[in-house]
Amino acid sequence: MGLESVPLADTAIVDHGAISEEQQKQLEDAGAKLILSPPPHDAPQSPPASEVLHIGPYVERVRRDHPELVRSFNLAMAKSTVHATARVAAVAELYHAEAYPIARM
Repeated sequence: MGLESVPLADTAIVDHGAISEEQQKQLEDAGAKLILSPPPHDAPQSPPASEVLHIGPYVERVRRDHPELVRSFNLAMAKSTVHATARVAAVAELYHAEAYPIARM
C-alpha cells in the first residue's frame, strides 16, 4: 500500500526526528501536516547491549516446566483477537459476514 492509496488529508503527524526529509515531502504531498518536534531531553536512553537482559532461557524454562501456562496464554491471545475483531467491526460498521469468519474457528 503506497502513500497514494492512503488518505492523508487533514492528518497531523508529529515527527520527533525519525522521518527523513524525503519521507516528509512525500507525506506533505499526500496532504498530511507535519509537526516537527525535537525529542525531549529527558527521554530515557536505551541501556547498552551488555546490560540488556536476555529472557530467552527463562521463557524456554517456563514453556518446558509449565505447558498449561503456555496453552492458557495462547487461548487468551486467540480470545483477545476475536474480541478485538468484533470491536473494530462494530466501530467500522462492517457487515457480520465480513467481520466474523474468525469467530467460527
